[in-house]
Amino acid sequence: MILEPVLLLVHDPRARDCVEAELRKRYAADYQVITTESVQETLGVLGQLRDDRRQVSLVLADQWLPEATGTELLARVRQLHPAARRVLLITWGDQTIAEPILRATVLGDIDAYVVKPGTPPDEHFHRFVTEQLDEWGRSNLPGLETVRVVGEEWAARSHELRELLGRNGIPFGFYPAAAHVTVLVRGRSLADSMSDYLIRAIESAPTSPSATGSR
Repeated sequence: MILEPVLLLVHDPRARDCVEAELRKRYAADYQVITTESVQETLGVLGQLRDDRRQVSLVLADQWLPEATGTELLARVRQLHPAARRVLLITWGDQTIAEPILRATVLGDIDAYVVKPGTPPDEHFHRFVTEQLDEWGRSNLPGLETVRVVGEEWAARSHELRELLGRNGIPFGFYPAAAHVTVLVRGRSLADSMSDYLIRAIESAPTSPSATGSR
């Protein structure tokens, strides 16, 4: 049985109800919405999901958590689930958040940030979440495949190729293998040199507005 991807919310339980309700109302039919309260609980859940080979589509983390900041947590999420979109939840008017956001963005620890939902339904919030899930889905859900990437699921090279192809709107499929990353185009395997050439060609090509991500 194929299990639905996970959408994970990390938030102080004292103020979590509104965000959790919005997520469950819109996305529970297609994603397993999981909530956690602390850094250690979150890392434990993500570790178990990795061991169970579950897909994590999106992690939304409040900046102010009991044990650490959201940016610090999301940096560690990247190590466990490199394909997951990492989004920081912020409160409107919080003047202390600008520097942590800038630093985390420069370091690649977060993909984006969004203001917590207000009076439901908050369509701006849902439009943002949908865009993040769409960005993740282009790289990780089955569909039309122009390119196939075969490699170790957690390898940096696999993640680099998947993120690059997804960011540029190129339909591809990913197939886990024990080791070595292979790129298949029209059923033919590209040598490493050609794979590198493909990456350089994609990176140098103009990016269409529809393929632009949050960072």
